[in-house]
Amino acid sequence: MATLKDKMKISAEKNLKEYETLLQALKCSNVPNKEQRIKDCEHAIKKQEQILSNLKHY
Repeated sequence: MATLKDKMKISAEKNLKEYETLLQALKCSNVPNKEQRIKDCEHAIKKQEQILSNLKHY
């Protein structure tokens, strides 16, 4: 059975991959508010990386 830490790690890794894919798609697109969406995505990536970093200490 997976622990809460394991579940959080799996979730953060999945989210990180999704945000990285989204960031690459945004950089190649012409969507409205592109710059803001890129900033939001980069912030979300940093947040997921921080979660993964914090999980290593528990």
